[in-house]
Amino acid sequence: MISVVAVILGLALFAALVFLWFFYNRAQQLKIDLNNLKASELSFKRSEEKYALAFHASPDAVMIARFEDMEIVDVNEGFEKTLGYSHRQAVGTTSVALDIWKDMSQRDILIKRLIEHGEVNALEVNLKTRLGHQVECEASSSLIHLDGETCVLTILRDISARKIAEQELKRVSALLEAAMSNSPVGILVVDGVEGEVQIINEAAQRIRRLSKSQKIGGHDDHCLVLDDKDKPLFGKDLPILRALHNGEHVINREIKIVYPDKSYCWVIANSVPVFDSQQNTIAAVAIYLDITDMKTIQQDLKKLNRELEERVQERTKALTTTNLQLNDAIQKAEVASQAKSDFLANISHEIRTPMNGILGMTQLAITKCSDHSVLKFLTNIERSAEVLMHLINDVLDFSRIDSGKMVIERSLFNLNEL
Repeated sequence: MISVVAVILGLALFAALVFLWFFYNRAQQLKIDLNNLKASELSFKRSEEKYALAFHASPDAVMIARFEDMEIVDVNEGFEKTLGYSHRQAVGTTSVALDIWKDMSQRDILIKRLIEHGEVNALEVNLKTRLGHQVECEASSSLIHLDGETCVLTILRDISARKIAEQELKRVSALLEAAMSNSPVGILVVDGVEGEVQIINEAAQRIRRLSKSQKIGGHDDHCLVLDDKDKPLFGKDLPILRALHNGEHVINREIKIVYPDKSYCWVIANSVPVFDSQQNTIAAVAIYLDITDMKTIQQDLKKLNRELEERVQERTKALTTTNLQLNDAIQKAEVASQAKSDFLANISHEIRTPMNGILGMTQLAITKCSDHSVLKFLTNIERSAEVLMHLINDVLDFSRIDSGKMVIERSLFNLNEL
């Protein structure tokens, strides 16, 4: 009897222990569940706070509408800044009633894509503000569940400034493209380790015979580049690759580009590197100015100068010979002139002596002659002798003048008598 009671008590005690153990595990599980629930509630609260913060602090316009009737249930401050409608004006109505769609077909496209794909990303739409101004926006929509209802979350990002910037960029790019295309100066931009062509205008294509994606100095670069002393330039010695690999500024370098058909082109090359924010060389720009015509003119001028110098030398030589001949002729003429002067002086002096005798004898005969007819003859002889004597004196004076021996004397005279 005692053993049966002991067994019953043992079973009861065991059952009590099992019940306590089960109760303890259940209590622990409930504690864990309670902690998880508190954590979930805290996380949900934080998510709501983050959502609310993101919703209200977002600079973009955010709109939440019921999917069933598209009635707006909430908008943020960005909605009012972008479209001009306050929270009170927007909530309870629809985007159609607000008349924010400039083109209703864009709204239809947005809803169609939303139904088909569950979301819409970056759809460009044209909207109207409360004051009627046009706003270009990027619309992104997705389906969400809010308070047991399916809603549409739409984010409208104002891209008007970006569109203006894009249009200005297109305009500037078009101007730059037109300037590059019509520029007589070759413009070439390369990047990468091997100098791959990224930008090249028509003038540079004509000068370098390259196109986009080709490599400067590569196997498909068939032009030979020479310096101004006809020394070949290869690889990293090329001006643009010196700028790309060494960061050098190559200024006003004259180079000669020889083409496969042996024709050539002279250019002035300028190359500069392009750096990133860390001052690493990421590209290089080359400017080519075709000076072939100028070099041809210079060579023609040098040739003309050489020919002119040769002609001047030949003419100088001929003039020197002529001058020598002229000097010889002048010397001979001077000798002849001197001989003439000496001859005239001598002959005049020799004639003067007998003329003095003739004149003296004639004058003596006149004083002694009494015959009138003979006296007349003697007088004529005297007069002729005097004239001849004056001529001889004049010849002697001219001889003295010619030989530089004429002496001018100062004396008083009667001008009337002279």
